[in-house]
Amino acid sequence: SMYDTRFYAGQAVTAAQSAEAVMAALFTWNRFQRIVDFGCGYGAWLKAAKQNGAERAVGLEGSWVRKANLLHPEGELVTA
Repeated sequence: SMYDTRFYAGQAVTAAQSAEAVMAALFTWNRFQRIVDFGCGYGAWLKAAKQNGAERAVGLEGSWVRKANLLHPEGELVTA
């Protein structure tokens, strides 16, 4: 499968860096309370949203991603 642990591990660092920078900028403009990330992978954007003050961060992803793999324990994962 294209979306295996190697795929997510390979993009985890750059995804986290991008998410942290963008979310920090967005949260200076607006204090978002809820975030939904479609195709969240391991949840780098969910983690960044929670770190910037979002009350709830929900990721939607395929069944190949497990909650145990999320980068932030408070992130919520819905799989299909």
